[in-house]
Amino acid sequence: MDLDGDLDQVVEAVKAWLDLPKNKRWLIIYDNYDNPKLPGDAEGSTVTVDVLQFLPRSDHGSVVITTRSSQVRLGHRIHVQKLPSVQDGLEVLSNTSGRKGIQDDLDAIALVKELDGLPLALSIAGAYLEHTGPFGSKFGSRGYSVHSCVHAWMVFVLNKKWDKSMAILALTCVAAEVPSADKKDWWLLERRLLRHVTRQGHLVVEDKVDLEGLDWVSHELGRLYANQDKLAQAEVMFIRALQGKEEALGPDHTSTLDTVNNLGILYKNQGKLAEAEKMYARALQGYVNALGPELVSSYLPALNTMSAFGDLFSQTDRKDMAKAMYNRALSGYTTVQGPSSERCSEIEGRLQALQIMPGETETQHKPTEAKPLGTKSRLQRIFRRLKA
Repeated sequence: MDLDGDLDQVVEAVKAWLDLPKNKRWLIIYDNYDNPKLPGDAEGSTVTVDVLQFLPRSDHGSVVITTRSSQVRLGHRIHVQKLPSVQDGLEVLSNTSGRKGIQDDLDAIALVKELDGLPLALSIAGAYLEHTGPFGSKFGSRGYSVHSCVHAWMVFVLNKKWDKSMAILALTCVAAEVPSADKKDWWLLERRLLRHVTRQGHLVVEDKVDLEGLDWVSHELGRLYANQDKLAQAEVMFIRALQGKEEALGPDHTSTLDTVNNLGILYKNQGKLAEAEKMYARALQGYVNALGPELVSSYLPALNTMSAFGDLFSQTDRKDMAKAMYNRALSGYTTVQGPSSERCSEIEGRLQALQIMPGETETQHKPTEAKPLGTKSRLQRIFRRLKA
């Protein structure tokens, strides 16, 4: 019998084994039976379930079914009530978390009161806290992570009606905490934030929440999605941010151009090299227009665009243009951060790699999808302004 290929056969095999007279004192737990099949339900429904089809026919074992549905009327029913006192809740929390001596811990007491004496919620919270490690004298983490089951309970109990304003507030709070890449453990922090934005971010993508006037929120959520390889969601957020900034600030405002640059990086990571090149060229020209040739050579976002542009030219085998971009970026990084900075070392390494690359051929110079016509002349104009 192929137990891996037919789940119905697996069920029947397990039931037959449990029915054997020698297999006694077994226990089956059917957890979260919240969608029971009732009289009158359509045959073949994939929404409701008849639990009896999964239970053995013998009576020399035990079956426990947990449910939140009052419609389940099998066997002897035991209704689980709320715990009558905070001390009972603390005992459950202590046993499930493995933490002793919490009876006088103010954070533990506050958590028990917040969970309203519900045994399942307390057990889930305790199981989660068992794996989070100690936090000094504090009982719970002050971080951003919430167990998915606890989160579901909070949504079900505390937020039965969806509130658009609270959804916007939640997204704003997450956006305000998106770290910069130079912050220690920034990627891990973003992983924790991603769990929260996932709960509400899809509402923006589906046009159920409007972030009009909060373009910085869209931009920061785009950065979060992009850094965590959620590129489709990031593109939606960046485009929304760009449209809002263009209307509110203008196309050549430095904040608008920051979003243009991030769109260029996103398109490059998606393999849309022609679109990426257009974004980089627009951002670089915009920085020159907004700041002037002198200031743009020491403006870090513009230098980052030059570096990214150099990467794109290198990737598409345009070595001369890559060198020009890298040298311009290196000059700026040397002025701003010093010749021994990490960014200078990175650019120098890329320039050295270009020196040992095979020479360009005529085939490599042929126009490709990733090389829009006129790019070289536009860049030459930009460089002439930078040198002015």
